[in-house]
Amino acid sequence: NHVFSQEILQNQTNNKNIKTVLMYLGDDELSFPIWDLGSSKQLTLSFDELTTESKDYYYTIIHCNSNWEKSGLDQSEYIEGYFEDQISDYQSSFNTTVNYIHYRLQIPNDYLRPIISGNYILQVYESSNPENTVFQKRFMVVERQTDIGVKVGNMNQGSYFYNDQELEVKVKYLG
Repeated sequence: NHVFSQEILQNQTNNKNIKTVLMYLGDDELSFPIWDLGSSKQLTLSFDELTTESKDYYYTIIHCNSNWEKSGLDQSEYIEGYFEDQISDYQSSFNTTVNYIHYRLQIPNDYLRPIISGNYILQVYESSNPENTVFQKRFMVVERQTDIGVKVGNMNQGSYFYNDQELEVKVKYLG
């Protein structure tokens, strides 16, 4: 009896010089890395490397199932554009006690775009070699099926006015 288990893909850094790996929506560094399919907003990835020379970093995305295991889909089933691209937005530190290079990437972009919802891993590797993974970061792509609005107000009936609230919930199906 053979039991086959897949690797659960985690946020992971394999290079001790890579610091402050962040992924968030737009410019809000405190937001979760969740992108609405078809939205004009982008996810931002940023990280620092403690070094004085920039490197050729490439990235790709991997579609995962609900357990964060590789889904087994071909890249053409979940990526529009190229399957990998180089990170070209970087700058060196200036007047700092520790030298570093700050890298930044936004997805989706003109070269690579997820086209289905699900859990994803963004994988960053050196010199166009996916076997040399520097780090990987989880993110999600969602496809909104509903829009939910809630309005809270005081009860209009005398004795309930100060103690009870009235909720108005609107659910709009977008599908």
